[in-house]
Amino acid sequence: MTPQERYDRAVRMALAALQFSASERIRIRDIIAGMTNDIAKRLALTKLSGISRRELNKLIKTVDAIVDNSMLLAFDDDTFAQFWQLMAVQTAHNVAPEQDETDFPLITAAGIGALLIVGGTVAAWRLRTQQSIKFRIASAIRQGVANGETTREILARIVGSQGLRNRPQIVTPVATRPVNIGSVKPTATGVAPNFSAGVITKIVADTNALSNTTIQALLMNARLAAFRRNSKLVKGIRQISTLDDRTTTTCIAYSDAAWTLDLVPIAPNTLPYNGGPPRHFNCRSIIVEILRKNEQAVRQSFAVWLARQSREQQDAMLGKGRADLWRSGKITLSQLVSGDGQPLTLAGLRGLYG
Repeated sequence: MTPQERYDRAVRMALAALQFSASERIRIRDIIAGMTNDIAKRLALTKLSGISRRELNKLIKTVDAIVDNSMLLAFDDDTFAQFWQLMAVQTAHNVAPEQDETDFPLITAAGIGALLIVGGTVAAWRLRTQQSIKFRIASAIRQGVANGETTREILARIVGSQGLRNRPQIVTPVATRPVNIGSVKPTATGVAPNFSAGVITKIVADTNALSNTTIQALLMNARLAAFRRNSKLVKGIRQISTLDDRTTTTCIAYSDAAWTLDLVPIAPNTLPYNGGPPRHFNCRSIIVEILRKNEQAVRQSFAVWLARQSREQQDAMLGKGRADLWRSGKITLSQLVSGDGQPLTLAGLRGLYG
């Protein structure tokens, strides 16, 4: 296999990880939606007007338990372990095609929890995220009660005023009938307060970032394990950073840095490995192997790599409409998202650049 072929396979593996991450975000979003529904039902069944401190604390404990149960479902270590094994085997195939699953036993939940991301372990970041979710929701409820707000207004603090307007009925997966939040009597003013997007927006963003970064850490750990198993053929690793207008200064500095399999810097690099990619939340950098036999390393941007792929592969990665705009030179790859990093629809792209 040529250096270019190995590089292409590494990029395709990174793209597959991004696709897996996207599917996980959808799954987690649904879990958070169910969590929010359960909290809404609990609030709707509680008389908040004149509630005692004891009863409020009891309500918060119930809400905390709903969050804890939801987060247990959100981070599925069994699925993550299978992803790790698949990535390890596929990486090893690039070096020694005869390897299979028996060479890479499933990583344990403890092993996943011990992975380092952004200066902390996955387990520590999960606990911190879970505590943050409970704090944000509890604070919204306590503040609403202190202000004498209705159930509907407190829910607006959690899901946002717009989110509440879009879902007048909250239905839980186990509910026998919907809880009609819209029937709750309004305040004396009859005007719902403007609570911006609600705390759920930050909760979704935090859990997405943690899931994305955990998956990237699993991918890099699996690749390093595969390279170390094939140390007779592989002598080291090199970081490849995606170079575009979203690349962080950290990843720019680490771009093309190399280390031995024992993670000792290889000259001219002097930077420590420091846990390797992901070096920040939502990091897109990857590691590739350095073989013991001499060969020219492949270095290229994603745009250059994509240009080398077939039209069908480009359509599959970008979508045909987006790929047509890109091939015609009307957009760059960085213009596939808005200024805040949100994907633009095809209609939105055509409106801006078509």
